[in-house]
Amino acid sequence: MTQLSEWADQYRAELEKQSSVRASQVESLLIAGDYEAIREWLQEWESEDKAPNSLQKRYRETRKELKKERYRQRQQQLYGEVIDKITGKASAQATNQDAGFLPTTDFNR
Repeated sequence: MTQLSEWADQYRAELEKQSSVRASQVESLLIAGDYEAIREWLQEWESEDKAPNSLQKRYRETRKELKKERYRQRQQQLYGEVIDKITGKASAQATNQDAGFLPTTDFNR
């Protein structure tokens, strides 16, 4: 999970850097009044971002996998806690029986 988290952080940093570069480019074209070039760049970036191995898609996939892994680990933790509670109660009942206590069930009354 650590590796997934590191990849997600790296992709996010790269996306932020890419966004900053793109914003600077659009800003300079706005100042120049070259609106056609802005449209062309936007179309270019849109097609880049739709590519199967784009930075944006890699980031989204990594985040999705990280979320799944966190969910899986949380489920394992909860499952372990339930097992601990069950075995803890079973252990306590065995200790009570060894000490001469009878379990509290309807058929022992």
